[in-house]
Amino acid sequence: MRLHSKDLILREYTFTDCDAVHTYGTDEDVLKYMLWGPNTLFETKQFIALSIFKSLQEPRDEYGLAIIEKKSNQLIGGVSLSLKGTKAEIGWILNRAHWGKGYAFQAALEILTFGFNVLKCDTIEATCDTENHKSYQLMRKLGMSLISTESGVRPARDISQKNRDQYRYEIDRKRFNESLERGDYARIV
Repeated sequence: MRLHSKDLILREYTFTDCDAVHTYGTDEDVLKYMLWGPNTLFETKQFIALSIFKSLQEPRDEYGLAIIEKKSNQLIGGVSLSLKGTKAEIGWILNRAHWGKGYAFQAALEILTFGFNVLKCDTIEATCDTENHKSYQLMRKLGMSLISTESGVRPARDISQKNRDQYRYEIDRKRFNESLERGDYARIV
């Protein structure tokens, strides 16, 4: 499976992706608000093997895709879509060297389009730590609406050992496709 945006290719992971995935999978700044990591090399290899295994399942309910920058042909992150009936959840991660270039938006927009218009999901949601301003700003740019603040559901990642809060955003197919038709997303890319 391959999806394309202006600057990116989204494709299935391969075993040769290990070094690039491990680079962002061990970066504390990248992982600050994630629910996992930092990874050992073994955990990175497990992630890639599991992603490949899930890509072969029929019917498929998990789509974990590598984000490739077209101009360099380098793997710079990952995007995912997990099906739960007619609902789905998306997520993304980028190597820090590629933050601020609009790549997370492009990757998330492509996976949303795939989820709504190919898989026919009714609703797609995303979650993030309440302190992860860049992620919830991206969710808003994608037309997602805040539906809840969930207290203490994210494990502590610091010495405080206090569980953290998260935001849950969502968008439905009708609103997403109306935004596409109006060209709302074209003005952002």
